[in-house]
Amino acid sequence: MKIDTEPSVSSFSVNSNTNDFTTTDTSLDVAWSVTDSGGSGIDQVEVWRQVDGGGWGASAFYIDASASGNSDSGTWTDNVTCGHTYEYGIHVRDNALNDRDETESGLSTIIATVNCPVAPDFAITRTPASRTVDYGSNAVYTITLTSQNGFSNSVSFSTSNCPSGATCSFSPSSVNPTANSTLTISNAPVGGPYTVGVTATGGGKTHNTSVT
Repeated sequence: MKIDTEPSVSSFSVNSNTNDFTTTDTSLDVAWSVTDSGGSGIDQVEVWRQVDGGGWGASAFYIDASASGNSDSGTWTDNVTCGHTYEYGIHVRDNALNDRDETESGLSTIIATVNCPVAPDFAITRTPASRTVDYGSNAVYTITLTSQNGFSNSVSFSTSNCPSGATCSFSPSSVNPTANSTLTISNAPVGGPYTVGVTATGGGKTHNTSVT
């Protein structure tokens, strides 16, 4: 009498990863290779999935019913939503109704942590924040724009509340972060303190700071 043996999951990956991983991709390719040495042949491959640890559910999330023969491989693409974790497992069943999952085959489930992409942006700082100068002289500040997440657009500068009788100017008047511009407040008036607003605008982003 010949006893049919259980099939097995030979390999299993998600986006070519065989261990847990983090990504910003929202299309996850689940790939597998399965074998059956019992003689009855492979009947189907099942992809099981749980989201944010909420449970596997009562049935497979995806079934490849076209699997057949003594060995088979395939790929299925899962379109997911960022900001969640997705855990995947593979089950294989043969025509004798023997079933085995990835853990029983010596493999592990795979968790994909899908982060939402962070939009390119820039940060603005000034040095120093405050200066004390004599009447009629100049106050000079360094305005630094720092690129974040690959931001590279041109950014232009402007001021608000420039003191009456003074002149507020930037050199250069626009930059591509990461870069510096020099703010000069010329012909400082009597009195004060005066707070001058600094605005940097470009690439759909606007950031503000101020100097005194």
